[in-house]
Amino acid sequence: MLKKCTKCFKEKEISFFGKHKTGKDGIRSTCKDCTNQEGKRRKEKDPEKYAHIVIGQWAYVAEGAVFK
Repeated sequence: MLKKCTKCFKEKEISFFGKHKTGKDGIRSTCKDCTNQEGKRRKEKDPEKYAHIVIGQWAYVAEGAVFK
């Protein structure tokens, strides 16, 4: 089954889309590639906002110092 991405407008297999529990069909409207590109763009735009994220896990932040 195919679905059209609302970001790149390409038709792709459903396996190229992530899950979305509250959506009509239970699948995100943007494909995984577009979702990943958007995340990278946000991190490049504001790196300080994402500085506390360590390899996909949250780190503890206290007074500007990062502790694992």
